[in-house]
Amino acid sequence: MKLRTDLLEFLTGQDILEEALANVDRYNAEPSFPKTGKGYLRPATPKERAQEIARSEALAKRLEERMKKARRLQNLENTALLKRDALDLSARPPDADRNELPRTGEKVWPDAVKL
Repeated sequence: MKLRTDLLEFLTGQDILEEALANVDRYNAEPSFPKTGKGYLRPATPKERAQEIARSEALAKRLEERMKKARRLQNLENTALLKRDALDLSARPPDADRNELPRTGEKVWPDAVKL
C-alpha cells in the first residue's frame, strides 16, 4: 500500500488507538520479559494480513472523506469571503447611532440669493 502523507493531517489519536488495539494480540513477551522488558511482534498470518489490509483501506477512505469535508468547508469560507469582497461589504456592522447622512431632508440653500 502506498503511503499517503497528504492524509496525515486528518489522522486522529482515535485512529491510531484502533489500529494498535487491533494488533495487540500479535505482541509476545520474551520468556525473560520481567527482567529485560523486551518483547517481539510475531509475524502475521495470511488471515491477519488480509484484515490489516482491509483496515488500512477503510482508514484511507475515512481520511479522504475528512479531507474532502475540510476542503468543502474551506471552499465555502473562501466563497463567502469572495462574495463579501465582490459586494464591497464591510467586515464590521455599521454603528446604529452614527448618522451617515446628517443633512438628509434639509434644503441645501434655504435662503436663495435675491436679486
